[in-house]
Amino acid sequence: MCAYDTTLLQVMTPPRTAALSASTSPNADAVASRSQRRGARLELLLPRTSRGTLAVVAALAGIFLATSFYRLNDTDLWGHLAYGRWIAEHHRLPSSDPMGVADAGRKLIDSSWLAQWGGYLWYQVAGPGGVQLVHAALITLAIGILIWAVRLRGVPIGIAVASGVAAYMLALPIVGTVRPQLFGLLGMSLVLLALSLVRKSRSPWIWLPIVFALWANLHGSFLIGLVVIGCAATGRLIDVAWRCGNLKRAWAEPVGKRMRLLAMFCLAATLLNPAGPALWWHVLMFGNERILADISEWQPTTLHSLTGTLLLVSVMMTGVLVRASRRPIRMHEVLLVLILGLATLSAIRMLCWWALVWPYLAAPHAAAVWQAWRRRRSVSLDENRMSHAAEPTAMRTLIAMAVVFMVLVWSPPTHELIAGRVRSEAIVCSTDTPLFVADEIRARGLQGRVFAPLEWADYLLWHTHNAVQPLVYSHVHLFTTDTWHDYRTIAGAAQGFVEAIDRQGIGYLIVPRRLAALMAHELTPEGRFRTLYQDQQAMLLEVRGKPARK
Repeated sequence: MCAYDTTLLQVMTPPRTAALSASTSPNADAVASRSQRRGARLELLLPRTSRGTLAVVAALAGIFLATSFYRLNDTDLWGHLAYGRWIAEHHRLPSSDPMGVADAGRKLIDSSWLAQWGGYLWYQVAGPGGVQLVHAALITLAIGILIWAVRLRGVPIGIAVASGVAAYMLALPIVGTVRPQLFGLLGMSLVLLALSLVRKSRSPWIWLPIVFALWANLHGSFLIGLVVIGCAATGRLIDVAWRCGNLKRAWAEPVGKRMRLLAMFCLAATLLNPAGPALWWHVLMFGNERILADISEWQPTTLHSLTGTLLLVSVMMTGVLVRASRRPIRMHEVLLVLILGLATLSAIRMLCWWALVWPYLAAPHAAAVWQAWRRRRSVSLDENRMSHAAEPTAMRTLIAMAVVFMVLVWSPPTHELIAGRVRSEAIVCSTDTPLFVADEIRARGLQGRVFAPLEWADYLLWHTHNAVQPLVYSHVHLFTTDTWHDYRTIAGAAQGFVEAIDRQGIGYLIVPRRLAALMAHELTPEGRFRTLYQDQQAMLLEVRGKPARK
């Protein structure tokens, strides 16, 4: 009986399965048909987007969102805005310190006047949130152009996107600071784009000189851009001369001629600035200012710092990629790695130029490694399936639109724009900004010469409309070494700091609580300082007697 039952079940199972399959097949076909119709309607409504384009959109959206969360920090941003305010009010460029703070006789060549003036006008329209928005937009645009430049070198889109992300990660110690240098980052990306285009097109001869004419009025880093073009042209000449064994023929080579002409046009365009050729000398000599050696971002890079670690890792990756790719090394790659690598070692602030140029140079080697790996794995890869998956679809367009929409909603500056609410400086500025003590100074109507930490001085100038004049502020190259020595003596409450206060004719001190603790012996009833205001961050002290500056 058991055997019979088992046999009966075995015989009966196929018809039941077939019946079940027959009953569900029309439903499955109907579902598939409805899905196809919806897909067809979506294809009609939206353009198709490739997988690579979606990756670019996602990467740039992430970079914009991450950058938009940076607050406006208490650095030279406020000094630049104060310069822009002065230019807008006086309708001319300053020839000496417009804040009236620096030592007399120090001539000023303002290499960032256009960024300062434009930044102030934009601040008047959009407020601090608008500055935050421009910061995120400039960084995102620079990375987007870099991805384009790398892609034009024949690099797969995935590696080009990875190059852009690598550039952003390398520049992290620098990109969080809002200053005119951001325009220089955009200019450098455009230089790399021009070098990718100039091999097949003469269009960079038209638009890149315009970029350099603007760059020379936005930030002094235009010289770095000229160096990059010069290295590319020189490297091309050496490579061709080495291959053909004839320097005269190499000099006549078309691509090299285009690069040299491009460099000449851009060099001539930088003369279109108020200072003319004197701007070049000013920018070249700027890094030699003795006082800059005491500023952290102008100090040499050490390997135990974040900048040193990033530089070391990228150099090691270069060696690995070059060895694994077996791609010929071009002379312009050697020149740029040496010059920008040494520049970054000499000053932390130079990291941003390395961060942009290094991925541009390393990407072709990474692409060669990737292609060699794919050739070795070609037997196991289903090329037809991969090709079908890479076809542009409207669904990817919908995903890209959703990503952009979510970024606009989550990003603080764009959310402010959508909501129509202007955020105050108290919300947008970093927590280190001396907001409350600056309000107290304005409320009391205090004026005259004061001492404040370097990182606070620019904001005090901006917020009080130059009513108070800090001993020094971020434009330290305008001060004498004697003034800088007195500043450091007071900032450390070192021996003789009271004499330095008297020597500089300082009437008020705006100091962090930790520094006030070091000055405690002068805060007694019979001491030289009297407390006017204090909070958890700072103290406002009056200097009794207020001796005139000698």
